[in-house]
Formats: sequence, C-alpha cells, structure tokens
Amino acid sequence: MGENAMVTAGYLERSVKVGNLKLSYQEWGNPQAQPIIMLHGFGVSGHMFDEFAGRMQDRYRLIALDQRGHGDSDWAEDGDYTRTAFVEDLEGFRRELGIDRFILMGHSMGGLNSVTYTNRYPQHVSALVLVDVGPESAKEGVDNIVRFTRGPDELEFEEFVELAHRFNQRRTLENIRERMRHRLKPTETGKYTWKFDKRFRQPDSGLRIGGEAANDDSWALFRGVRVPALLIRGSESDVLSQEVAERAASEMPRARLIVIPGAGHSVPGDSPDAFTDGVREFLGDLEHGEFEPAGAAPPLERLMEEHTAASRRGSSLILLAAAGAAAVLIIAGAGFAARRSSQKRSAARVEAAQRRTVRGRAATAAGRLPLHSADVEHARERAAEVVARLGVAGAEGSRRARESLSQIDLDHARLAAQGRVGHPERGVASRPGERPRGRWTRGSREGEARRLHGTGGNARGEPRNDPHGGKAPQSETAAHAETCPAHRSMAKLTVNGATIAYDDRGSGSPAFVFIHGWACDRTCWSEQLAEFSKRQRCIAVDLRGRGESPAAPPFRAGQALEDVAAIIRELAIGPAILVGHSLGGIIALALNGRYPELVLGVVTIDSPITAQTGAGSPRSVSLIREAGSMRAVEGFIGTFAYDPPHAGAAEYVERVMLGCPADVGAGMLEDLHLVGEDMPRLIREADAKPFMAIWAEKPLGDPAWLREHTTFLRQEPVAGSGHFVQMEQAEVTNSLLRAFLDDVARDPRVSAG
Repeated sequence: MGENAMVTAGYLERSVKVGNLKLSYQEWGNPQAQPIIMLHGFGVSGHMFDEFAGRMQDRYRLIALDQRGHGDSDWAEDGDYTRTAFVEDLEGFRRELGIDRFILMGHSMGGLNSVTYTNRYPQHVSALVLVDVGPESAKEGVDNIVRFTRGPDELEFEEFVELAHRFNQRRTLENIRERMRHRLKPTETGKYTWKFDKRFRQPDSGLRIGGEAANDDSWALFRGVRVPALLIRGSESDVLSQEVAERAASEMPRARLIVIPGAGHSVPGDSPDAFTDGVREFLGDLEHGEFEPAGAAPPLERLMEEHTAASRRGSSLILLAAAGAAAVLIIAGAGFAARRSSQKRSAARVEAAQRRTVRGRAATAAGRLPLHSADVEHARERAAEVVARLGVAGAEGSRRARESLSQIDLDHARLAAQGRVGHPERGVASRPGERPRGRWTRGSREGEARRLHGTGGNARGEPRNDPHGGKAPQSETAAHAETCPAHRSMAKLTVNGATIAYDDRGSGSPAFVFIHGWACDRTCWSEQLAEFSKRQRCIAVDLRGRGESPAAPPFRAGQALEDVAAIIRELAIGPAILVGHSLGGIIALALNGRYPELVLGVVTIDSPITAQTGAGSPRSVSLIREAGSMRAVEGFIGTFAYDPPHAGAAEYVERVMLGCPADVGAGMLEDLHLVGEDMPRLIREADAKPFMAIWAEKPLGDPAWLREHTTFLRQEPVAGSGHFVQMEQAEVTNSLLRAFLDDVARDPRVSAG
C-alpha cells in the first residue's frame, strides 16, 4: 500500500500512493469504528475539519483527505484538476485503505466532488454530508474566495494571519494562526506561501479545473443522490444562498437542511459546536431509523398497510370506471390490450423525441457509460450511434410482438382475461361472478389446504411435525413434465453446499434462466418453459427451501444469486438471459452486478425496484418470525391480486407462497436492504446490456424512478394483470419475451461483446 504515518497530538498524519500521486491525510478515532471521509474546499486542506474530528473521534473513524494539489498532497504535474480526477482519486484512496462503505462529507469544492462520487459509486456511500455547497453558487462569494487566494504569493507568516482574519472575522487570531500553520509552507527567502498548487493563482496556467456540467446537469447530480443526505448552510454564507439550499434539499430524494446561525462559508470552523451537533443528530437518527427528510416518501411497511386498507374499502367512482374499462378489455381480448399498450408507448416515444434530441440522448448515455478515452466527443458520437441502432432494434422487436399478439385466438384471449385458460382443475369459476375456489381469502384457506393436501399435513403437504422434511406432493407441472415428451425430467445439482432442483428443457442459445420470486417456486414458469423450450434451452430453478430444493440455510437473497450463478457455470450455459419475477428480478440484477460475464440480458417481471427497495423488510421479517408462518403477511400478499383475481394465481399463492416455511420467507428478506442500497448501480449496469422491465397493471415497483436511472431500458406495462404477470397474462408475457430475444439479436452492444 505504500503508506507512511506520523503521530501528531490527537491524530495521525499519513500518506498513501494513489496512481502516480502521493495523497496525504489525517486520521482520528478508532480504526474499527464506522469511517467518515472528509473532503475540504478549494485552497485549504483536510485540517479544516480538525475541530469537528476532535469532537467526534470517540464514536467514529475520521479521515480528512488532502485532495490533489492541496495541503501536503502532490500537485498534478499534468494540470488535471477536473471533477473526474478528484473523484477517481477518492475511489483509489478508498481501495488503498480497504474501506467498503463510509459516510462522505464534503465542503464547497469537496462537496461537489462528493456529490459526483456518490452518483458514480453509490454502493460505497452510506450517507452524505454537504457543507455550504449547492448546484449553484453566488458569484459574489466565489469572487471573494478567488481574490483572497490570488493575493500576494509570499508574505511573512503573521501577515498571512492578518490577511485571513480580515477575510473572516468570525474567528479569533489564535484560531486562524493554528489553521494557517497547515495551509502555508516556508520559502527559501524565509517568508511563507500557500501549500496549494501555485498554478491555481495564475490565470493563464492551462490547468483543467472543475467539471464541465451545465447548470441543469449540476441540479441533476444533486437529484441523483439517493443516500440519506444532510445539507448544512452557514446563515451568513455569501456562497450558498438560502433559496438554492432549500431547493436543493427539496429536490434531493432523501435530504435534510439545517442552517447554522452566525456561520459563514467555512461552517465547521466558524461554529464547530453547532456544526458537530447537527451532524451528530443526523447520524444518530440514521442509526436509530428515525431519519425523516423533508417530503420523504413513507416507509414501505406504511405503504403496505395503506394499500391493504384501501383494498378493503368499498367501490368508489374510480373503481366503477375501472370496472367498466375492464369489461371492455375482456370483450376486446388480450390483443386489444397489447395494441392499446403499444399505442401509449408510441405516443410517449414521440413526446420524448420532441423533448430531447439524439444529441441530448447521446450526451446522457455518454455520461453513464464507463468512458476511459479522453476524446469525449468521439464517445458521444458512439453513444448516438448506439441510441440510433437500439431504436431500430426496439422498433423491430415491437413489430414482431404485435404480430405475435395478433395471432392469439380471440376466444382464448377472452378466457385468459378472465383467468380461465389452461388449468380447469385449478379452482376455476364455472360462471361469471362466482368466486374462484383457489382465491386466497381467510374464510377458504384452511378448507382449500385440506382439499389440496389432506388433513395430516401443512399447506405444502409436509408432515406437521417436520416442517422441513417429508416429500411435497407432485405438482401439476411436474406431472405434465413426465407425460410430455417435449419436457425433460427435473434435475438436481449440489452447489455451494446445497442441493438445488431445477427444470432443464430444450436446446439452443441464448439460454433462458428463470428465477422465481420471494416465497415461490419454479412452477410459476410453466407457461414460459412450455413455449420457449421449443427453441431455447430453458432452466428454471427452485431456490433453497422452495419447491423440490431441500431447506439448507442460509436463506438470503445474496446466497440465492450465488446459487444461480453456480448453476449457470456448472451447466456451461452462460452468458444467459436472466428472467426474474418479483424478488427473483432483484436477484437477477444483483447477479449481473457481481458476475456480468454470466449474463447476456436481464428481464424483470413486476419486481420491487424502487428508491427504497428493502426498506420495509425488517418489519415483515419480524412479523413472519413471531408468527412462525407466512400467514402473518397474508394481508400484504393479498394486495398482489388483480380484481377479479386470476384463479391459477390465487391457487398458487395459497399452495406455495402461504405454505412457504417461515424461516425461508423471513430469511429471503433479511439482506434485501443491502441489495436495495446498491440499486442505482445495479440498474446502471443492467442498462449497459439488453434490459426489459415488465410491469403489472398496478406495479409493485416504481417505473418512473427506474426510467430516471436508465437510458436504454424497455418498460412494458401489461393491462389486466396482477403481480403474477407470467401466469395471469402468459401469452402477452411470452410475446414480450420473444420481442426481447429479437432485441438481443440486434443489440449492437451484444454483437460488440
């Protein structure tokens, strides 16, 4: 690591090599405590945080970096002081110190670097503290700083102290004298000069400084910060206005604004006690789960409760109108629904094209792609070419999807819209208005479980005295697999110390790997396996403790992605197209993020992709574990249903989801918040490949949030469908997957890879 250290009163002075630069830093506190990395503003050094660090070192590991060209760090010989250079320095610094996640604090220039870093490497930032910095700066304050730092280049030490005191009279001479010891260095003449790169003080130095973002792009960067953020403004600041601070805090998704009375731009030193108290309160609220940003969205569990309560209230005028629309859709059939959806998408595309030019889309794409060339214009032109080619591919895929949908038998479509296709033995209503026997309602669940599995077992057909043992009854899909020559027998593999059951059908590439959701099993993919195994190799797995895979802990989303990755490697089918339903879509995104070489493209089906993925998981975990049953969250699961519910999906929920062992269902949610914190990065990495999100009519996730974070994503809402889109609207789902195959075949990023 090439690190040097020198002990000073209360902290360590250290340095580390990052690239070709030696970067110096100061460190306080316990090396095992939660780290806070602090970035100073222009012309100063990490020592601007001395007072704050001294007050917080009993609880945290505090690290103040001297950024390139400042303090005791090396100057950039090539004159590169761009935002990108500062950000990559921080990333290299993090790697050298072996820190994975940390709290990031930045003042002024350091704040802008922090915002950019958080957008680029969100997986490493747990919280962000921004000090007197916003997307816009007041010209008067910036000019004052420039005039101060471009004053006399050499002076006596006390002359510099007097100059600094005139610039900021909120500090005592003693305080400024201590600060200047870290900002000045002696010259050969016996006088002193600034430590930061002298070329900053030369107007025609040729340095490359700051970022090239326009004003709108700076605001977009602040809006792109998805971690909890604290914005601190000095009440007397001439750099950050109150108006800009309030707007920035309101437009950042999870931000809180505090104003420190009597402080100017240099808040940590102007009012160290109040500054420290504000940061300590913010971090304490985060630690105790009490952080409430202004205008924050309610926690997921609150939304779940409100959604459940709303679903139990009577019909309203809106519901009556929706019922009328549903009747029209049933008569018109699934073909009409698909054409309607296509028309909406076409109109949206026209509107989007009017709002943004190809050059604008290319600039957006270039900003999100991992550019390593200095020729940015060339990169933008390449991004424009990719956008154009993807547009052709998407149009062709949509045309084929429409052709496929137009071939659906209208009578079959009517039956599908009513949930009466394919499996008449699955609790189907015999006439309109009759409640399907498989609907998951409290009054019917016990009798239905007995009808399915007998009185001596639980809802999965397992002996009551052995929740993880016994053999589950053969599913209808498994029985069909044994009698249909087009299907292979179920297979098993031992990976990562556990036996994983899976269906392996068909041949041809690229292969599909189907990943079921939370408390589900592989039988939810029966319609897709039957269709796509005619031309592709299709793998559908039972995750640990689900279906025919034995219950072998740990039951975690992180373990699930490792198991699926191992299956892909063992069967030598990568890179494959991952299709994940619900939580399975989150697993597919995480697998792509960790093992991109195994993944050709990603399709998510009504997955809980939001800015707060996993936020409500702890509450659900607690309920399930306390009750020892998935019945504890039956109300929430009930909100997945379409009204009227699809009979096959209703029976599946009763038989599979509500019968899932409690430790399996709870376990799958326990690390979901960790994946959720990494969601912006996972989405960006998926968007670098063919990526499609299919949504239920009332999506479980947030399509608007997803659209904001992607450039090439294809989103497909399916009218008349609840959460189990692949079961409730199988024909539509299959048509969309066929169109996605066409997209993959024509995607220039795939052929280039």
